[in-house]
Amino acid sequence: MGYWYLPIDSDLLQAISCRGHYYIPVFIGFSFEQS
Repeated sequence: MGYWYLPIDSDLLQAISCRGHYYIPVFIGFSFEQS
């Protein structure tokens, strides 16, 4: 359902998860398309 990024810092993921989706800059982790 969009682009999900694998974060290096779990704190970043938790902070963004409050938005309902996990969007981390690609330069922070590896990106892959989740269908």
